[in-house]
Amino acid sequence: MANAVIVGAVRTAVGKKNGKLAGVRPDDLLADTLKALIERVKIDPSEVEDVIVGCVDQLGEQGMNIARNAALIAGLRLGPAGGQLRRHGRDSRPI
Repeated sequence: MANAVIVGAVRTAVGKKNGKLAGVRPDDLLADTLKALIERVKIDPSEVEDVIVGCVDQLGEQGMNIARNAALIAGLRLGPAGGQLRRHGRDSRPI
């Protein structure tokens, strides 16, 4: 990779406990979000070399490198690296 370029950013839907998204796996939800982002910015998925995701509670499906798993579910080639960040503000809320 010669240059790093951020081409877009997007956020998944926000759910609540036992809400409408309760039956959706987090990696599937993120994969749909990645597909929508790729479509929105009109890039060739083979150009994606890295996926960086913010994830507050890295439990269950979210704890097993959700960024890489979602990238694979979204159909990105096996090469993209994926990583997630967990960052909280002063008041302990995710930022």
